[in-house]
Amino acid sequence: MTIEQFHLSEVTVKHLKNVAYGHVVFQANTFDGYHHVVGIYGPNGSGKTTVLEALHLISELWKGKALTQATLDILPFDQPATVAVVFQLNETINVHYEVTIERTLDQPAFATVLHEKLTTQAVHEVDATSQVVFDWQSSHLAEITQTNQEQLTSPFILNEDHSTLQAEWVHRLKDEIAPRIIYISKQAMDESRIWLPDRQQHSSDALNWIDYESQHVLSDEAIDQLNKRLIPLNQVLQALLPDLAVVATSTEQNQLEIWAVRSDRRLLLTYESTGTKKIIQLISALINVYHDEAAIVLIDELDSGIYEYLLGELLEVMQRGARGQLIFTSHNLRPLEILEPHQIYFATFTQSNRYVQPTFDQEETNLRDAYLRLLQVDQVQQKGHQINPFTIQRALRTAKRWLSTMDERGESHEE
Repeated sequence: MTIEQFHLSEVTVKHLKNVAYGHVVFQANTFDGYHHVVGIYGPNGSGKTTVLEALHLISELWKGKALTQATLDILPFDQPATVAVVFQLNETINVHYEVTIERTLDQPAFATVLHEKLTTQAVHEVDATSQVVFDWQSSHLAEITQTNQEQLTSPFILNEDHSTLQAEWVHRLKDEIAPRIIYISKQAMDESRIWLPDRQQHSSDALNWIDYESQHVLSDEAIDQLNKRLIPLNQVLQALLPDLAVVATSTEQNQLEIWAVRSDRRLLLTYESTGTKKIIQLISALINVYHDEAAIVLIDELDSGIYEYLLGELLEVMQRGARGQLIFTSHNLRPLEILEPHQIYFATFTQSNRYVQPTFDQEETNLRDAYLRLLQVDQVQQKGHQINPFTIQRALRTAKRWLSTMDERGESHEE
């Protein structure tokens, strides 16, 4: 079965980072049944990013590669974490995947998969029953140590003793589905990478990248090919930031240089503004999610470094035309004027139900009001107080008095 469409239906998170339980649904009452753009909002520490990290965790397990330390570190100690996803393939099969992983304080370098299960169900068959593709308990699985550089991955993917059905699903998860889940974290945006769109929309290597600060040695032919691959990126870039293009050249020693070129100047991309570099880094992922019905792009803090008007225009275009799914976190309130209420989740501090969709009071007419009210109510209910300018001013005055007292005593501020 060739995967032409891949849509995420829902994700459930249990005991991952600071989220005891959270559930997000991506299905919609639209012509194709899915939200193509979903935003997750909430205060710092409320668990917005955890949804994206949970989906990234699963995609990394499916790839059959060792998880990075950063991915492992989202797992809590002495509390099994569970992530479950439901997705649909080609509008014919619903797939449910669930994994439970545990780390312990007495063996912090170890992580164990306690349970891994995948079931499928036909979409259009009346009274269709679920088919269990695999259901593995911890008794079948081995602990995998980081100290041996064999960090945790999916035992099912790595297992070589598969039935024909299981082998088919290993191929789908590892080679067709996982590469299409693209996670762009805040840390990734700080790296000097340009993601390049692939010519083949459904390639298993949908995106690859170049590091514009590394001194790659490339031939003239390779530079030529790179500039050809930058053409679609530049077409979108010039629609967003007119009179700007990204161009690859090489030094006399054939070392790669990436330039931001305008009509009146040329500047090494390294020295461009942070916001401009972020837009350039995002473009290929946005091209992918706009055209590919099997693409899922996860972007943490989409608004960081992008000015408000452009952010709104980008989301409006995605709202109208994206064929894949874009799931993002944000603090900027501009998207709340673009998206519909059912495309927004608010992250709260309620442990029993971390993610909620907006509700409106009679006097409220927009998502901004609903979101700000939720923040105020949530702070009072969960933390026993409400943040306001007076408490902030009082805290600043108290801090100043404390510093003054230290100065009078001759104490160091660094103690």
